[in-house]
Amino acid sequence: MKKIDVKFLLLQGVILIVVSIVAGMIAAIAYGSEDPFVVGFRLMPLFFFLVLMVYCAFANKILGTIAKKTMRKNVETEHFEQSSTFTSDGAFTIGTIVKIDEITGRIAYVSYWNPFEFQVIQAKEITNIKSSYKKGPFGGTNYVYFEFYYKNKRLRIPTFIANNIYSMKSQEVLEGISKADAFCDILTSAQKAGV
Repeated sequence: MKKIDVKFLLLQGVILIVVSIVAGMIAAIAYGSEDPFVVGFRLMPLFFFLVLMVYCAFANKILGTIAKKTMRKNVETEHFEQSSTFTSDGAFTIGTIVKIDEITGRIAYVSYWNPFEFQVIQAKEITNIKSSYKKGPFGGTNYVYFEFYYKNKRLRIPTFIANNIYSMKSQEVLEGISKADAFCDILTSAQKAGV
């Protein structure tokens, strides 16, 4: 399953650079520069940083909206019946949407960094389903997940992610563990289903 579309990522980079150059030129013209093109290029690193910061603040929302639309449109076409959906919007991870159809044993996947590609695999093709967490200091965590392997590639989907370390007994961590365990059970059930 492909998390990142390199062409899509490069296109976003080109757009950010072009917007930064245009913003620099507009600023140069606003301040009455005689050569706005040269001044615009000189200001480009500053505007690139500013545009990048704004983009990062809204990227998950924008890309998530596209990914959700892709998932919704294709799930109808593919006739997913009894399905469970999990959406991961982590700020420090690649957002993903996973839909598991327990009747047909299919798994649909759309990544925020590959939001136009709807990917479907059979649950029978996955291995090593498990839930876990990354241990932090003092026995806490800031990352809980479920994962599985498809064609020897690990797909890890966080159910809880935070900047700070949380106690293992905190409501947030317990909820993340509960979700991770539930999706492991759903994946295991989907493996037993037939088409």
